[in-house]
Amino acid sequence: MSNAHDLRVVKSLKAIKQAWLTLILKKPYEKISVSDIADEAILNRKTVYRHFLTIDDIGYGVIDDLANALSERLSELEPENLVGGVMVFYHLLNSTDPAYQKLFFDSGFHSFFKRLESEFLNDDFFDYYYKKLPVPELGDGYFSAMTYIFLRWREADGPKADVDTLAGETADLLLNGIAAKS
Repeated sequence: MSNAHDLRVVKSLKAIKQAWLTLILKKPYEKISVSDIADEAILNRKTVYRHFLTIDDIGYGVIDDLANALSERLSELEPENLVGGVMVFYHLLNSTDPAYQKLFFDSGFHSFFKRLESEFLNDDFFDYYYKKLPVPELGDGYFSAMTYIFLRWREADGPKADVDTLAGETADLLLNGIAAKS
């Protein structure tokens, strides 16, 4: 592997990941080849292989970048600000970027989305809340409900609350449960 701080490496990684995002919109995933990615990134195939063993690894690299960006945003919040944490995630999921929409909501990319959700829910920010639960080991499952709530909101017909209201309601539900809503 190359030095991750070398400007050439940084540019190559960025180009490869962007090529992957571009190509998932242009052709079926199983038809994307390393040659396609190299051509789209304007790089040599060897350069792609120097950084990634498989095409899936490129997608996981994209997900890791998103998870790191989410983690940075979470680190800027006060630990008690669950609404802010949910908003960070919901705003990413509500992105209008077509590649992200495909990555998050196309069933063919489910493993990538599950990795993003897992990385997000295992961030130190949520550990604060997991420790408060009667059974802390269930924390990530409990909080994965926030993803389900977003997906149901996205699929709902008729008038919807805005994403910030949804995040507030979701955080309230996670903190207080259904009984508090009665």
